[in-house]
Amino acid sequence: MKVVSDLHFHSKYSRVVSPQMVLPEIAKWAKLKGIDLVTTADFTHPLWFRELEAGLVEVEEGIYQLGNLGDLGELGESGESGESGGSGR
Repeated sequence: MKVVSDLHFHSKYSRVVSPQMVLPEIAKWAKLKGIDLVTTADFTHPLWFRELEAGLVEVEEGIYQLGNLGDLGELGESGESGESGGSGR
């Protein structure tokens, strides 16, 4: 099985990173670029960790995806919705 991945990205809590680096936007762009799996480098930041806990559900051991936040097709520029499909894990 082929998995396209991005194994290192930063959240909005990292210096000089866009405030739009939130879970729904990350998932949206991963899907648009054909990326199946993403990981985060800022999971130790307490606010980002809280967002990860609130916004993700475990689908396999150690593999998470966005919870019931909507469909990526409904995402607007604000990134207030999420996706419930396979990308953006």
